[in-house]
Amino acid sequence: RDFGVELNHSLMNLIAGCFYDGVQLYAMVLNEMLMEGKSKKDGIQLIQKIQDRTFKGITGQVSMDKSNDRDTDFNLWAMSDQDKGEYAVVGHYNGITKQINWTGKSIHWVKGAPPLDNPPCVFEMDDLSCNKTPLSTLAIVALGTGLTFVMFGISSFLIFRKLRLEKELASMLWRIRWEELQFGSSARYHKSAGSRLTLSLRGSSYGSLMTAHGKYQIFAKTGHFKGNVVAIKHVNKKRIELTRQVLFELKHMRDVQFNHLTRFIGACIDAPNICIVTEYCPRGSLQDILENDSISLDWMFRYSLINDIVKG
Repeated sequence: RDFGVELNHSLMNLIAGCFYDGVQLYAMVLNEMLMEGKSKKDGIQLIQKIQDRTFKGITGQVSMDKSNDRDTDFNLWAMSDQDKGEYAVVGHYNGITKQINWTGKSIHWVKGAPPLDNPPCVFEMDDLSCNKTPLSTLAIVALGTGLTFVMFGISSFLIFRKLRLEKELASMLWRIRWEELQFGSSARYHKSAGSRLTLSLRGSSYGSLMTAHGKYQIFAKTGHFKGNVVAIKHVNKKRIELTRQVLFELKHMRDVQFNHLTRFIGACIDAPNICIVTEYCPRGSLQDILENDSISLDWMFRYSLINDIVKG
């Protein structure tokens, strides 16, 4: 009660009875020693007299073994009703005779039979069959070899990608020589361009858009590169420092291919003609069209613009 432990009535009686039998056993042995004229302080003699002693106590037959431990009786309980989870006594163990007296009620074993007292390869590992490893030596060697080849393959692939990237950066596929750009009118270009025109202005070619009033709206400087019309945007710099980061950006811009993005063709870094070459848009930019009041924007055209913006 002082330590907050609650015991049921039967267990309280058992504990009290065991204490009573213990005191009674000590008193019996002590009386015998005093009657024999021996000292009550002779603990060795007292322990020897307790060994192998049997008497009727309040808790039943009390039997002591050679180690002065009480031969205790036990009840063996087993689940009698698995659905309800009820237990019942199926046997009594006699501590004196060291035997179990069965009551006749069956025990429901998990595998249909009681487990072995000494299961193989559990307590004793002397049997050679117990030393089997999950994988044989050949399997371990094969697994190690396979992992080595996989790691070698991955490493080779990463090294190859690294070398190819360095080769692409060094080759500068985006670079365009100034001599490769052609300026001026082209008869073939005039013939195939239709509504696209090229005007000569200050010695350069400019792409233009004809409005409804018959006027031209100049919006981009153009030229020819490998037979194609391209847009050229000059960069107001005397020189370009090609750092590794700049090379990466130029490579990535050249690799981007999307229908709704103006394609980056390359760049010219030959001073003083430093410029960016991109795909030519014959109708100009969206800003060019919106700022031109002479172009009528019907709703179908507006829906088309909105659809192109949504797609990127």
